[in-house]
Amino acid sequence: MRNCRPRFHFVTLVLLAGLTLSADPHRSWSVVGGDEKVTHYSTLDQINRDNVEELEVAWIYRSGDLLADDNEYWGGSTIQSNPIIVEGWLFTTTPTLDVVALDAATGGEIWRYTPWKGKIGGGYNRGLAYWSSEDGADRRLYYTVGNELICLDPWTGKPVFSFGERGRRSMAKGLIPEHEARGGVVSPAAPAIYKDLVIVAGMGDWRVPGNVSAYDAITGDRVWIFHNIPHPGEVGYDSWGDPDYWRDGFGANAWGGLSVDTENGMVYFPIGQAKPDLHRPNPGDHLFGNSVVALDAATGAYRWHFQEIRHDLWDMEPPCPPVLFDLDINGETVPGMALTSKTGFTWLFNRITGENYTEYELRPVPSSDLTTEYASPVQPWVTWPEPFSRIDVKPDEYSNISPEAEAFSKRRLAEADLGWLTPPNTKGIIYYGVHGGAEWPGPAYDPERKLLFINSNQTPWFVKMREVVASHEGSQLYSNHCVSCHGWNRGGVADNPALTDLNQRYDSVGILESILRARVGEHDDYPELDNRAILEVSEFLMDAIPDQLNHPGARLYAQGGCVECHGGRREGGGTPDRPSLKNLGPKYPEIAELKRVIREGTGAMVGNTGFSDDELTKLANFLLGIPMEPGPEDLEGPRYSTDRFERFLDPDGYPATRPPWGTLNAISMETGKIVWKVPLGEFSELTARGIPPTGTENFGGPVVTSGGLLFIGATMDEKFRAFDSDTGAILWEYQLPSGGYATPSTYEVDGRQYIVIPCGGGGKPGTKSGDAFVAFALPSTFAQD
Repeated sequence: MRNCRPRFHFVTLVLLAGLTLSADPHRSWSVVGGDEKVTHYSTLDQINRDNVEELEVAWIYRSGDLLADDNEYWGGSTIQSNPIIVEGWLFTTTPTLDVVALDAATGGEIWRYTPWKGKIGGGYNRGLAYWSSEDGADRRLYYTVGNELICLDPWTGKPVFSFGERGRRSMAKGLIPEHEARGGVVSPAAPAIYKDLVIVAGMGDWRVPGNVSAYDAITGDRVWIFHNIPHPGEVGYDSWGDPDYWRDGFGANAWGGLSVDTENGMVYFPIGQAKPDLHRPNPGDHLFGNSVVALDAATGAYRWHFQEIRHDLWDMEPPCPPVLFDLDINGETVPGMALTSKTGFTWLFNRITGENYTEYELRPVPSSDLTTEYASPVQPWVTWPEPFSRIDVKPDEYSNISPEAEAFSKRRLAEADLGWLTPPNTKGIIYYGVHGGAEWPGPAYDPERKLLFINSNQTPWFVKMREVVASHEGSQLYSNHCVSCHGWNRGGVADNPALTDLNQRYDSVGILESILRARVGEHDDYPELDNRAILEVSEFLMDAIPDQLNHPGARLYAQGGCVECHGGRREGGGTPDRPSLKNLGPKYPEIAELKRVIREGTGAMVGNTGFSDDELTKLANFLLGIPMEPGPEDLEGPRYSTDRFERFLDPDGYPATRPPWGTLNAISMETGKIVWKVPLGEFSELTARGIPPTGTENFGGPVVTSGGLLFIGATMDEKFRAFDSDTGAILWEYQLPSGGYATPSTYEVDGRQYIVIPCGGGGKPGTKSGDAFVAFALPSTFAQD
C-alpha cells in the first residue's frame, strides 16, 4: 500500500479552509489519548458488545523500517505512538521515528517524513500533536526526536521552515550553559496544545534536570519554562538539601505526558524521581520529584502540586498524565482528575484548587541501611480508593506454577528484605512497581458508567546496592573455589571451560544460580557455598568483564546518567534504545573513537560536550575494562552504586511471585471500589499445562467506548482483545503480527467505525519487533445498517 493516495486527497486540499473537526471531541481521535483530557474514551458505538465478534481486518499498513532485534545501534525497534486522526488522515510515527500520513479508511500511505538526515534512526515516540489556527488557514504537526521539537505541514509532510531553524527547535537551546552543553533534554511523550502554545514535557539527558516548556506554535520561541528541580527562589528549592542540586543534579523527568484543561487554562503532568534512581545522599523530600504538578497553561506559573512519594529510592514515580473529568463529591459536581501510579494507588483531586479527595495516611517506613542515605521516615498510604495492584511483596507470595519455581521463590524471598518502600540496601530488596502498577499509557474513563479502567503490572523486581570502593563478594568466593580450574580471568584452564560469556548464554542470574546449585549438590568439595554464596558467585559470573569498582570512570558512569539507561552492571535497560555496554573492546579498538561517540552521541543517545577530555578518558577506560588507579578526587561522591536492578524471575524466566502478573481493572469513581478485575494476557505454554491464565507484563493503554467495549493490546502474548466494560469478560480477540505496546485509536470515516493498533513489539516486554499498523472494522454491511 505504499505511495497510495486516498480517494479524498484532492478534495481535502480544495476544501481545507472550510473543514472543521467534529463538535463532539469523543467522536474523533485528533489528540493523543483521545482528547486533551486524556480520557481514552469514544462515543462511537457502531462496534458494540452485540457485534464485536464480527470484527475483521480492514487494512494493514507496514512501515518497512523494522529494525532487527539484533540491530547494532538499537537492539531492535518498537512503536509506542498513539495515532491521531484528523479529517480522514491518520498521522503516526514508525519504528525509526519517521512520520507517516495514511488514508485512515484504507491504510494507504500519503506521505512520509524522516528526521535523520541520512543517519540510522530508532528509539521511541508516543505521538504527535496537531494544531490549527482559529481560521483553519494554518495547520501543523509537532513531535520530538532527540533534543529537537519538529514542526511539519500535515498535508505535505514538509518541515515548516518558519518554525525554529528550518522546522526544528532545539529543546537544549536557552538552558543554563552547563545543561545546554551536556546535551539538553529529550521528550518521548507527545506534545500538548494550548491555544497557540506547544507544551513539551522534557527528560534530562547527561546530568540535566527535566523541565516542561511551552513554545510559540508559529515561531518556535520558548514562551515559558518550569524547572522540575527548582532554581533558587522557586517553590520547592529548599527541599533538596544540597543548594546546588538544581545545577549539578539531574532527573525529575516529565516523561509521562500532559493533560490540558482548555476551559480553565491549566496544564497537568507527572514528574519522575531525581537521579540516580536508587541512591541520592542529600536530605529532603526532593520536589518536584514523584509529583503531579498543575500550572497556568498560558504563563507556566505554578498553581499546585502533590508529591506521591518523598525522596523516591525505588523508581516509583507516577508514570502517566492525570485523566480529567467531573467528580461527584458530597453531592456536588466538581472539576476533578485522577492520577494512577506505579504504586497501584489512584489519587483524586479538584483539578483547579488541588484539593485532595483521596483518603490516605502518612505511614512510617524503614530507614535506610546505607550510611549516607536520607530516606524519608514516612510515606503516603492510600486507604480509598482501593488499590488496583499489589502494593508490596509478602513472604507467602512465592510462585506456585511448578515445584521448582516455588522452591526458588521461597528461598530468594527469605534471603531478601521485603516490605513497603524498604530502602535499597546491600542485602537486596524485592518489591513491586518498577514497571507498575500503572504505566505510561494511563487509564481510560467512561463518563456514562463513571468507571476508570486501568491495566496493571504485578512483576516483582530485585534491587541490590554495593559500596563503590568494595570488591564484589562473589569475586572472593570465585578466587577461593574456582580460580584454579577456570583461571583468574575466567578464561579456562586446561580442559576446564571459560566462564567469560555466561551473561550471553543465560537470560537471568536465577538460571545460572539453579545450575550452580545442582552442581554444588553433586559434590562435597564446597562446604562454604551455602545458598547466599551461590547467589553471590552467580551474580559475579554473569558479568562478562568484572568491573573495577573503584575505577575513576565508575563514578562518572553512575553520576553521569549512564546507569539510568544501561544498568548498574552495563547490561542494558531492556529496551531497544538502551543496549548493553558489555564487551565494547572489539567494537572500539581505539579509545578515541569511544570518546568521540560519548561526546557527539549515537542512535538515541544525544552527545555530551559537558565532559572534559580527562573525564571522557576515565569513562571510556571504565567502559572498555581498562584498569585505572583512582586519585583522591575520584573517591568523592556517592558511596554506593547499583549492583542489581532487574526483574525477579524464576529459573524459567517467569515472574517469581504468585500470578496474576498482569491485570485489567475497573474502578468505580463513585464508590472507589474495584468493580471487576481480570488477568490480562497469558503464556500459552503455561495454559497448556493446565495453569489458569496468569496475565503478563503489559505496556499499552485501553480505549473505552459507548458501545460497552474496552479495547486493549499491551500483552506479551501479542493479542488484541475487546472486553465487556460492565463485566470484564473477553468478547473478542485477535492474534497480532507482533505485540501491540501502544494505545489503540478509534475513529469514524464515511460512517464506518475503525479501531487501529500499532504492532511494534520489542520494547520492555522484549518480544519480537514489528512494523505493522492493523485496523479493524465491521463488515461493510454492518456499517450500512
